Amino acid sequence: MKQLRPLILIAVFSNLLTIGLYNYAANQPGGTGASLAFFLIWMPAIWIITILLSIILTIRQRKKLFAGGIKKWTVATLLFCTPIPLYFGYRLTHPMPETMRSSSSYRPKNGKIFKSENWYYTADYAKTYVDKYFVADSIEEKSKGENAYKKDSTWIYFTKKGDTLKVENYKNGQLISTKQYANKE
Repeated sequence: MKQLRPLILIAVFSNLLTIGLYNYAANQPGGTGASLAFFLIWMPAIWIITILLSIILTIRQRKKLFAGGIKKWTVATLLFCTPIPLYFGYRLTHPMPETMRSSSSYRPKNGKIFKSENWYYTADYAKTYVDKYFVADSIEEKSKGENAYKKDSTWIYFTKKGDTLKVENYKNGQLISTKQYANKE
């Protein structure tokens, strides 16, 4: 196992450095360029150097590293000298949300306030989205807040696969029509 010590040190150093730089970039305010620098400069530089050092050390000590029972440990250690385990660890600890609301906006016009919401559904890495529109009188909105908004648009509901499930038409908070499609889930 002494033969694996340099590879283990390289793997530990590279993984810890990547985690540290990722945390640094993730905690910077938007617009600083830290996230871009992490993905375009720091991460490629770290892992190119790590992989090259691992290849050089493995070639130099290949007779010792791939002999007998140490062969399995060598392969496992070489795997950790790549960003692959770190990526899968990140995916396990930071799963993609199935539903997330990406944005909402308010636009006043002619005594009314128009509100729009954009909803993104991310299931199986297939993104679909729905734009929802609401309308409220300015005076009513001041007294009732969010409860003053009425549905005012065509809402399309998607399945997790992105197929149309239902279409609803609203006008001034009233449901005008609904078209239900076969349940495709």
